[in-house]
Amino acid sequence: MSAAVVIFCASLLWAGVGTAQLATLDVLFDVDRDPSTGCDVTTAEGVANGIELRLRTRIDVAGEALTAIEHASCVDAVAGEFGSDVPASTAPLPPWSVSPGEGIEGSNLVETHLPSALFGGARRALAFVALDVEGDGDALAGGNGAGLPLSLAAAVVPSMSVVGLGVALFVGMLVGMRSARGREWGTLFVWALAGAGLVAGVEARALLGDGLYRDWSDDEHVAADPAGDAPAGADLLGLSAAVDPTTDELWLRIDVAFGPAVCLDWGLVPAGTGYSCSQWPALDPGPFAGPVALTFDDGPNPATTPAILSTLRAWNAPATFFMVGENLTTPAEQALALEIHADPLFRVATHSVGHPDFTSLSPAEVEYEVDEGLARLRAAIGDPCWFPAFFRFPFGASDCTSMEIVRRRGLAVAGVNLHSLDWCYAAGGGTCSPAIVPDIEPEV
Repeated sequence: MSAAVVIFCASLLWAGVGTAQLATLDVLFDVDRDPSTGCDVTTAEGVANGIELRLRTRIDVAGEALTAIEHASCVDAVAGEFGSDVPASTAPLPPWSVSPGEGIEGSNLVETHLPSALFGGARRALAFVALDVEGDGDALAGGNGAGLPLSLAAAVVPSMSVVGLGVALFVGMLVGMRSARGREWGTLFVWALAGAGLVAGVEARALLGDGLYRDWSDDEHVAADPAGDAPAGADLLGLSAAVDPTTDELWLRIDVAFGPAVCLDWGLVPAGTGYSCSQWPALDPGPFAGPVALTFDDGPNPATTPAILSTLRAWNAPATFFMVGENLTTPAEQALALEIHADPLFRVATHSVGHPDFTSLSPAEVEYEVDEGLARLRAAIGDPCWFPAFFRFPFGASDCTSMEIVRRRGLAVAGVNLHSLDWCYAAGGGTCSPAIVPDIEPEV
């Protein structure tokens, strides 16, 4: 039997009015394994060459329902055009449900199918899966893009004819009667159960593939993709495939998240009691009475931060960067924040949006500064579910109201023991006047 290269292009196309969401899931097949014959189809991951057959599954995402399954053949390879979509010709037909939360990593489970006869007897294939949603894509393939091995042959289920089953039961009964020593009927009953179980097993296999969450087995799982690896939008998570011999259908299961990651509710911690409204820890009694944590505020700044990173990396010195939301707007600033977040040597934390004096703000303004600062930092690093460990008040200025708002969000407040006063020395051309910072030691 010839093999077939199958290119699965899971392409989710969204449209909607209000909250409506519609999706189209396309699966593309190169049946003759020749990329020079058939239609070339552009996908988010590149061009799929030599496509003879397209399976299209239409999905009402808002209604959580699969509404149509259709297939079409390439009719003009030069123009890359397919013929009219033909509804799936064998039962079962849609509609049936899309199952949210039943797929890999809690994703949506989508089942679709295609008559096996359309593959012309091919028994094995290679698969490539690509997902595209409004320009955002995800992919699923084998090593080096070679494709995923896929079987187009039905699983072999041991069975025998009625005559053969009767002979087996009779022989088993005789053996059981000789060995049971007076428990002939018990042995006969056991063999009858075994025979019934065999028949039931064959019949149960015939009932699979009903479009209502088929009982997929592990050996039918083709491949999986890490959750959350898609840059944005929908995320392709897994593929399973199997042939049902009773209906001669190729069944496909595609696990997909139809939108961006849904974060758990971080919630609020109980209002703080028994803590001081001051954020500052006690000063070290000696030069360095405990561990030293290096921190940098008010960035990132593409003009100065890279030099700091280079020095820290050269000395393998860990540090935490408290970032301001207003400095996370340009692509360069966002890329710098992501670089720091991705480096295991460093940690990013939040320092509000606009660096105001929190003691001069209303409670609503404090909440905006904290929440919007978190949101902009999440957007910069590209992780909507990330939550930082620390928050630092601008100027170190806080009161009981602002402190409680911050701590109710689960943020630990970071204070300062020793301040570099870099801004003061920069403004003074190398010196920092006690008139600007009254608590600085005067120069001698």
